[in-house]
Amino acid sequence: MKNVSNMDCKQVRSHWSIFHDSEGDSEIHFSIEQHLESCDQCRKWFDGQERIERSLTRAINRTEPMSPSLVNWNQLLNESGVVLSESALKNQRRVSRSLITLAAVAARY
Repeated sequence: MKNVSNMDCKQVRSHWSIFHDSEGDSEIHFSIEQHLESCDQCRKWFDGQERIERSLTRAINRTEPMSPSLVNWNQLLNESGVVLSESALKNQRRVSRSLITLAAVAARY
């Protein structure tokens, strides 16, 4: 097993889905929790990921079917309280396409 005791921000963020879904081994979870206790930026990033996930889940679970291409991603992000960084704003089209693809795939399941 690789050493995960001193994970940096990039490593911690790369394990978000494992942490969120309670998968993986306990050592990784413990290391992530330790990092989040001392890193305000990653804690905010994890909170933002949670808000995005909840917003996407609400959008997908609406009673009336909605085409993923009609979802207003900016509205969903604003409702979730997520503030996009300047670099994310520059890449907003790419992000929107990725989110549309994600919603389309999720809607099939």
